[in-house]
Amino acid sequence: MFLYLISPSLNHRVFLIATDNRGAYILHRRCTSQGLALAAWPLFRGFRVLGEISMIANVYVDGFNLYFGSVRGTPYKWLDLNQVLAQVFPEISIKRLRYFTAKVTPRASDPDVLVRQKTFLRALRTIPKLSIHYGRYLENNVRMPLAADLRRGNVNMVEVVKSEEKGSDVNLATYMIDDAWRDDFEVAVLLTNDTDYLTPIKILRQRGYKLWILSPTTRPGRSPSPILENNSDRLEVIARETLRDCQFPATLTDHQGAFNKPADW
Repeated sequence: MFLYLISPSLNHRVFLIATDNRGAYILHRRCTSQGLALAAWPLFRGFRVLGEISMIANVYVDGFNLYFGSVRGTPYKWLDLNQVLAQVFPEISIKRLRYFTAKVTPRASDPDVLVRQKTFLRALRTIPKLSIHYGRYLENNVRMPLAADLRRGNVNMVEVVKSEEKGSDVNLATYMIDDAWRDDFEVAVLLTNDTDYLTPIKILRQRGYKLWILSPTTRPGRSPSPILENNSDRLEVIARETLRDCQFPATLTDHQGAFNKPADW
C-alpha cells in the first residue's frame, strides 16, 4: 500500500511511503524499471498520514485476445472491464482505458454477430475514461491443405474462409508508446496474451515505466505466456470468478436511452 505522509519536523515536506509486513519505508516518487526507488530511512515519528494514493495507470485492452482467451463459450461475455480492473488491481487509478478491436463481419451462420458486438461496445462506452480504437476485420476465400491429409503425406487443397483482424495490434502499440512519450502514466496495464507486443513492452520498461500484464487465459487449455511474464513487472490472470462477478447489469442506460444485454448471452 502507498501513502502520502507529511513531516512537521522536516519543513512539512511530503513523502511517499510503502508499507508491507516488514514495516514502512520512505520511497522516491518516481517509478523506475527496478521499481519505486527506496530511500535510506525507515518511517519515524513526526509523520502524519494524509491519505492513501494510487498509481496512475493507462490500460490497453486487446479486445479479440480477451474474447478468445477468456469469454468465448462462456456466459460471461457482458463483461464490465472497469470492475475487472478494480478487482485485480485495486491500487491503480485509471487515467485512460483504451479498448482495441475491429468490427466483425456477419455470416449466414451467425447474422447477428455484428449487432451483439455493437451492443457490447455501447456498454463499454458507459465506462468513464474509456475510448474504443478500431482496426479492420478481413475475410477472404483462400485455398489451404487439409491437415489430416497433409499428415499422411498427401496434399488435398480446399477453399476456406480465412478471417483475420488487421491493425489493432499496431494501433495498441502506437498509442501505448505515444502515451509514454507524453509521460501520461506511471504504470501501463496491458490486457493480452500476445507476444507480438514484446518490443513495445521492452521499450517502455527501458524508459523506466512499469508494465503489468493482465492475461486473458481463463478458458481451459490456455496459459499465460512465459515470454510476457519474464518481460513484465507483474502478471495476473483473469480468474473465472472475476468474470462471473464483473458483469454489467442486464439493462444499461446511455445518452440514447436504455438497452439490454444480448438475449443469447
